[in-house]
Amino acid sequence: MNKSIIAAILGLVGGAAVGYIVARVQCEKKRDEDIELALKNYRMELYAKQEQEKKDADILVKAEEKIEDAKEVVKATVTSLGYFEPEGTVEEKEDDIVRKPMERSVRYISPSELDDGGTDYEVVRYTWNKDGSLKREDDDNPITDIDEIIDEVGLDFRDKFKDMNVEAVYIRDDTLEYDYVIERNLLNVW
Repeated sequence: MNKSIIAAILGLVGGAAVGYIVARVQCEKKRDEDIELALKNYRMELYAKQEQEKKDADILVKAEEKIEDAKEVVKATVTSLGYFEPEGTVEEKEDDIVRKPMERSVRYISPSELDDGGTDYEVVRYTWNKDGSLKREDDDNPITDIDEIIDEVGLDFRDKFKDMNVEAVYIRDDTLEYDYVIERNLLNVW
């Protein structure tokens, strides 16, 4: 009986050892397969990401080329329209640059044109004094440099006051959107 118990115990221990070894081999095999699958998936994702980055870089290069082409087209168009000379074609010195004055649309108008309300132009009023000075309605200091006002108004209004019957001169500047009223100071004895 002892021998049968010992054989049973040895069979049990041997079966357990074999079972353990088989289970361990199976687990290691499964683990290795899982690791290999994870590495394969990682490599595929990395490859896809690298391919997408290459495509993005190609798209970026093509977009930059199109932008450069568009800049060249715009530059050529603007040059052909005469808005500027291409760099290097004209040597300019600061003294050689001629600045053109702004073209203004200035004209005399009648009092009714001023009063009709057809424009939203700002009205600037001056008083013309016998001594030849002007005074702006919103400023108490007389202006003695009449050329400055003529430049502002755009017309030499002094000739209009030679006629003694004229009490005011009305000027419209459509460019700057101002109406000027220059009234003779009737309190001064002319």
